Amino acid sequence: MNRTYAAFALFLFFLAAPLHGAVLYVSSTTGNDSNNGTSTSTAKASIGSAYTAASSGDTLRIASGTYREDVLAISKSLTFEGGYPVDFQTRDYTVYNSTVIGQFSAGTGGIGVSFDGLSVSTGATPFFLYWTDTNTSSITISNCTIYNSSKPAIDTYAS
Repeated sequence: MNRTYAAFALFLFFLAAPLHGAVLYVSSTTGNDSNNGTSTSTAKASIGSAYTAASSGDTLRIASGTYREDVLAISKSLTFEGGYPVDFQTRDYTVYNSTVIGQFSAGTGGIGVSFDGLSVSTGATPFFLYWTDTNTSSITISNCTIYNSSKPAIDTYAS
């Protein structure tokens, strides 16, 4: 009988334990898109490649450097986190600029996307958020710098 209670308690412990996603590393200077991105020594070179490899709940740690790319139609719950040196040992987005020259667009489906510590520059809208159904999505933008944008910094669309 005690084994049954112990097994049940262990089951409840794992059921209640928070699930944390994986961390993927991105470095425009030391990364390679053929890498898996799961360690600092196997970083991806582009945010788009890391996005493709990521699963909902993951964090993309983005090293200082310039990333000339768009990440469009984001449909996974992810955290995009800039402000790391290329060795990823510390984080300070005021010192280590993770600069994206491009656009992020995130959509519907009950996702939660967070952008933190990035510098974003583009001729278009840097953060374009769209909803096409009734599922609620959550977008958080923190500690980001938006510059050289001729359009609104954040734009939304709903249908």
